[in-house]
Amino acid sequence: MKNSSVIVLALFLSFAATAQEITSKINLEVGKKIVSTMNMNSDAKRQGMDMKTVMTMISDMEILEKLENGYKVKSVVRSVKMNFDGFGQSMEYDSEDPEKQDAMMAKGFEEMIGKEKIEMIDFEGKLIKDENKEEKKEGKKGPRGGGMMKMLMGGKSGGTVGANFLFLPEGIEEGKGWKVTDEDKGLRTQSIYTFNGMEGNVADIKRLTKAMGTVKQEFGGRSMSSNVDQMTSALLKVDVTTGLILSSTSELKDNSVTMVGEEEIKSEGTTKITIVNE
Repeated sequence: MKNSSVIVLALFLSFAATAQEITSKINLEVGKKIVSTMNMNSDAKRQGMDMKTVMTMISDMEILEKLENGYKVKSVVRSVKMNFDGFGQSMEYDSEDPEKQDAMMAKGFEEMIGKEKIEMIDFEGKLIKDENKEEKKEGKKGPRGGGMMKMLMGGKSGGTVGANFLFLPEGIEEGKGWKVTDEDKGLRTQSIYTFNGMEGNVADIKRLTKAMGTVKQEFGGRSMSSNVDQMTSALLKVDVTTGLILSSTSELKDNSVTMVGEEEIKSEGTTKITIVNE
């Protein structure tokens, strides 16, 4: 009986030690570099015409400094490969092949690839300061290409590096979930997360996100107003000891309308994106 009690106590202490490793904030060492590979496959219809986009983008982020209220992080897009079919033409771009850099979208990518972006984020991944925006205010040139990425990803940019992190609520049980609502510049986003269990220190999470609202932006010197209506389902693998999303597989269904001057452009289609961080 005594031996049984000792075994039970040992198992309990082992479980408790593991549970204590689940972090509620970003937990990475200074100098840590994470390489991110994104694969996107989009089938869309714009102005009644079919468009197909296949893209692979490799980027990395590095923890430069741990601050009192978060981290200073550097991120860089390293390479992009893209094939586009639409509007009666086919285009191919490859940042690593000089013979495939004459496509219409080449300039947008060139303004982004290899340009360092420095951000300060808090321990939950929320943006504190974007140094590149500060440089632009001072008249210095920072990385561009944001309009290009918004166009390719349905009017939404990749956001800050903080989008690569997620934290489980304290005491969350398998099969239970939580809700997060965000509003930014006319866009309301509501995400419902479901915790599907653990394997080692990796949590399996399902996320359903509904995005609706009116977003105004500039692209190519023209004013645009987008009435966004998007639904995204995603499966996430999260390292609970660091908060890093190790992988995500998502499918976005779009039914939005964009006004460019007096012209109405309907956007319908499906975009599948896989991201692996390692």
